[in-house]
Amino acid sequence: GSITARVPIFTGGLNASAVRAARERENAARIAVEGAKRTVVQQVSSAWSTLLAARANLVSNEEQVRATKIAFEGVRQEQQVGLRTTLDVLNAQQELRAAELALVTARRDEYVASTGVLQAMGALDIAKLAPDVPRYDPKTSYDKVNHAFGWVPWEPAVQALDKIASPAVATPAPGK
Repeated sequence: GSITARVPIFTGGLNASAVRAARERENAARIAVEGAKRTVVQQVSSAWSTLLAARANLVSNEEQVRATKIAFEGVRQEQQVGLRTTLDVLNAQQELRAAELALVTARRDEYVASTGVLQAMGALDIAKLAPDVPRYDPKTSYDKVNHAFGWVPWEPAVQALDKIASPAVATPAPGK
């Protein structure tokens, strides 16, 4: 019998180089994870700040509507006793409508900002936005559309024959 062994005497630094390369890949991955964490924290902080600003704007617009309602009522009562003209009443009413429109816009901005916070946190889904809305089921929808018009009981058999008789279609490779 004989035994043959091959032991490299000189590797030219191949092993040390492979270890250094693996350490650098690990450091790069660690840096990428840290960068992703910082990005998420920045997005959540920005979305939260936007939400706080939108809520403050909403409170401000609510107060503006309250104040313009009081002013409008005062102008209307003054017009009834002859101290104001119809044009003054119309101007006050226009200011009230503008304030109400600003309030509606502020409510919309607050809603959008709150969904922005959910999105930044990764928690934006239909269950949180509209819990009472039924979930979309693609299979049910497909069956409903497929069987809506002209479906006959022998349709599955015809589809099976179509698959057998049709030429094979090459599907493109992923990423092409």
